[in-house]
Amino acid sequence: AGWYMDKDLNITTKKPSDNYMYYNNGVLTLKNFSRWVTTSRIISSTGDLTINLEGKNTFASQDYYAIFAEGKLTIQGSGTLYIDGTDCCAIRSNGDMVIEADITVDVTNDAAMSVGGNLSLDANLISTSSTGNAINCKGNFSALGGSAKLTGKGTNYPALYVNNELRNYDCDIDVESVYTAVSIGYGSLRHYGGFFTASSSASHGLYAYEKVYIQAGFVRIEGALDGIRANTVQVHSGELRVSSKNTASDSTYRAVRVYSNNTTYFDVRDHLYQSAGTGSNAASTGTLKVANLADYDYLSGGQDRYPGNSSLRRSVSGIRQHQPHIYQALRRLRLL
Repeated sequence: AGWYMDKDLNITTKKPSDNYMYYNNGVLTLKNFSRWVTTSRIISSTGDLTINLEGKNTFASQDYYAIFAEGKLTIQGSGTLYIDGTDCCAIRSNGDMVIEADITVDVTNDAAMSVGGNLSLDANLISTSSTGNAINCKGNFSALGGSAKLTGKGTNYPALYVNNELRNYDCDIDVESVYTAVSIGYGSLRHYGGFFTASSSASHGLYAYEKVYIQAGFVRIEGALDGIRANTVQVHSGELRVSSKNTASDSTYRAVRVYSNNTTYFDVRDHLYQSAGTGSNAASTGTLKVANLADYDYLSGGQDRYPGNSSLRRSVSGIRQHQPHIYQALRRLRLL
């Protein structure tokens, strides 16, 4: 048998009618439970912990983690959790983290969420930090479904930092940041489906140490400086829209920058829309090429720099410009 904690923090074996925590055999259930703490962690585990959410749950924490697990942390259930953190990381696990329930995190003066291992998301997540990362993941981030709205308001940390692989299977991910929106320290972005947007108002849209690989779905990257910085960019299917907001007087930054040696390439097999202010387009300090462009591409200024069917490209361009309603209908039917 487990134990209950009611809204007045009394521990009992009798189940309250509402507003309680219930712990039994490694699972902590929260039902319409609210707690504000400035002197300690609200929830802390020395090992693995599963939190089951029922109803609407609200935490406010200052100077201490709201939720901490030394091992693996799983958050699941049909309920929701809102955490307001000040001068503290709201949720931290030293092991893996699995999110299967809707969570909103809003943190001032620290990272919002920190994951020591791998992160798995199959729910709706909103995470905001005023100075640090909305998410800092030391392992792989697998977005299986649901949505993620990640916002970084600080000038020194990316909104989303993933040390290894960022894999989107069928999630709607939207990242906004003043600093670099998404930074992948030693791995790749692998996009297998869903939607992925990343926008930076003052820095780069996406940095990937290795590869940006798009198998399906829609990816849009906007950077105030470079749009994408990566070793390799491949679009095998789906759609990539990428832009840099630099001006004509500054040719330093590009929509897409691949930056390694001659084995690096920029490979587009489906749709590419690319713009880079009026002064620059895609560039590379290594080798930049486009191969097997199946349909068409669009570059700001009407430049035709890539191989492909030019007559098809001109036809599509005319429909897009002069008959946008037909163009959109064809796009919805996946005929373009």
